[in-house]
Amino acid sequence: MEFTEEYILFLLKNYNLIQSKANRQQTRIFKKSIRRLEKAIDSLDENVKQIVEDIYLNGLTWQETMAKNYISHSTISRARKKALREIAKKMEKECG
Repeated sequence: MEFTEEYILFLLKNYNLIQSKANRQQTRIFKKSIRRLEKAIDSLDENVKQIVEDIYLNGLTWQETMAKNYISHSTISRARKKALREIAKKMEKECG
């Protein structure tokens, strides 16, 4: 399976929904990807990891994340792009 940045973004945006409302069939399909996603997030640089967790897992807005972490909008944008690339690479490597 190819882990594109778009697929990673889908998993991140739907993380909480998948965790809480997945039926049995969806669970089988997504749980393995979610486990790989969590492992990849844990291996990110601590600052990038915090931004990803705040926005996607904790549901903070970009404004809230900026205030909490004392960072700019462009810093979040760069960290998000970096995280998507790194997560995709790490998940791909784990599969292959």
